[in-house]
Amino acid sequence: MDMDERDDQDQSSAPDSTTCRAQNHKSAAGVVCCCGTCRKNKRRSHKKSRNGCMNCKRRKVKCDEIKPECGNCVRFSMHCDFAPPLTNPPAHSPTASSPPTPTPKKRGRPRKNWDEIQKLPTPTASEPESARTPRITPAAVPATVEPSPPQVLNPDDLELLHHYMCHTAITLGEARVWREHVPRLGFQHPYVLHMVLAISAQHLARLRPSHAGHYEALAERHSTSALPDVANIIPKLNKDNCQALYHTTVLVCLSTFAKRPSPGHLLIVAEEGEVPWWALLRGVKFVVKSMGIQTIIAGWEDDGVTFEQTWTHCPPVPTPVHKMVRWEKRFKELADHVATAPELDRQMYTSLLDSLEECFKMTFGTLAEPVDHVQGRFECIMRWLYSMEDDFVVRLQQKHILPIILLAHFNVLVQTLEHFWFMQGWSEHLMSGLFQVLEPQYGHWLRWPADQIKRPAPSDSGVLSVRNIID
Repeated sequence: MDMDERDDQDQSSAPDSTTCRAQNHKSAAGVVCCCGTCRKNKRRSHKKSRNGCMNCKRRKVKCDEIKPECGNCVRFSMHCDFAPPLTNPPAHSPTASSPPTPTPKKRGRPRKNWDEIQKLPTPTASEPESARTPRITPAAVPATVEPSPPQVLNPDDLELLHHYMCHTAITLGEARVWREHVPRLGFQHPYVLHMVLAISAQHLARLRPSHAGHYEALAERHSTSALPDVANIIPKLNKDNCQALYHTTVLVCLSTFAKRPSPGHLLIVAEEGEVPWWALLRGVKFVVKSMGIQTIIAGWEDDGVTFEQTWTHCPPVPTPVHKMVRWEKRFKELADHVATAPELDRQMYTSLLDSLEECFKMTFGTLAEPVDHVQGRFECIMRWLYSMEDDFVVRLQQKHILPIILLAHFNVLVQTLEHFWFMQGWSEHLMSGLFQVLEPQYGHWLRWPADQIKRPAPSDSGVLSVRNIID
């Protein structure tokens, strides 16, 4: 038997086997060689997919795509993309209240903190290479969190608040209301605080004429900030915000007086572009009628505060003989004139005249029972303006004679309020404006109220006015 035949016989008689050609390795039949070369040349087939979770893509490993959490994320305790979003545990849960339990150390090399690494932003293809470098975030590295620097305090606003607490509040009415309750409301409702600072700025503008422009600008800024919020909240009036809205609307009314009268502003009507004071007062009236007085002053009864004390209240002024107003005869003449009014408006004018007569009686007394002290009170003004109907305002805008005459007599009451700093100058301004709009042949109806206003004002002794406040 030659050599070739012997080789063929050996090969045919040998068991079925495979030979690794690269390394000359031989393995038993049916067993795959596990050397590196064989594994590289013959890799197990697998299906490629791009639907793996982001954690596996970031780690560049095969994702088994098991939902709701893939196997790799479960293994490394990571939040998988397939799982529902994480929610913060409730504040009363043990997770939020108890300190974290330390994790026992495991054998082997330490693994990466994939739970923190997954919070890093994933770079996009459009980003430069430098942007793809992982950056360490404060969440990844434990560190002591330093508190953020406090906001810069505004010296102007602090000055306004200080002046309001020390001086302005006591000129507006009961100190327990305006110096204690109202600022506290301002800390809960920003629009109240804006109007508090606005009225304080207007007060300072009166006290410091050389800096009036600066303070008037501050007042305008705070008023502009408050009014849009008030307009938005009035339709949502409820028992939780009625106190704040009431005092804000009162401050808006007082702020309008404090701006000083402008040409054409007749208190109830004004030229185009200006809001008359009566229109602002309707905001106060709306709050009071909607919620009721008791709801507005709820919680103040313990302090003995009444509704009238929420308006300005000052010590009465002694009344000199020359300042006594004899008004009863004049009102009889007015009643006779009202009786000649058109029947359609006669009842409205009669009702307003009766209300105005009550205000005069409260302020000046009567010939039989004169008052010892003239005390101008805002509740008198409120009473008459509250009784005013929209039709009366329309007639005044149309420059009807009787509305102008009645407003001129009401102006005598306005003059009694000029011991308040924000009312100074209004009675003369209003009287001058009424003379301009009334036809000359009816001018004699305005002479009596004009004479009362031109009389020397009583002493301001004991009154909280601009001259009495040491600033």
